Amino acid sequence: MKTCAIIPAAGSGKRMGGSAKHLLTISGKPILAYSLDEFARSMKISGVIIAAAKEMIGDTELLSRSILGPKLIGVIEGGVERQDSVWNCLKAIQGDTFDIVLVHDAARPFITAMMIDAVLKEAERYGGAIVAVPSKDTIKLADEDGFVGSTIDRAKAWNVQTTQAFRFDLLTRAFEKARHDQFIGTDE
Repeated sequence: MKTCAIIPAAGSGKRMGGSAKHLLTISGKPILAYSLDEFARSMKISGVIIAAAKEMIGDTELLSRSILGPKLIGVIEGGVERQDSVWNCLKAIQGDTFDIVLVHDAARPFITAMMIDAVLKEAERYGGAIVAVPSKDTIKLADEDGFVGSTIDRAKAWNVQTTQAFRFDLLTRAFEKARHDQFIGTDE
């Protein structure tokens, strides 16, 4: 199986004060570097493409190439929404023959090669898979006025994370339909 990781990194970082969050550092290392290390380490990842804000393409490419080497397909300009950035990456790799595509948020540094391999295995089996952890929180559903209407059974609630993996053709068709229907999602 030939696999490609797509990393959307073009976000404005509104929740982090408007900075390029993927290049902020933790213990002296850019956040993005932690994920790139794991994608470089995974023997199942054939290539990585990153969508960055236009003004961050150079810095992002310099960091990415130093970690990924020949696995880096490129750093391209992202879009207004996360979904636009992923779509730009899908279009950029369409001529290649990738079987499975992973999508991983640049600002999530705690992915491991083991998680990457597990989500790839399940995507090969089922067509799509996501990394998720059981919810430890009590989740309430509220009405439009903010009043609690019910409590979700915690045993059935999962906190979805990235990496998310899909058959290339399945994800491409889903994005084409979303564009046709003018649907904007928060993840794949």
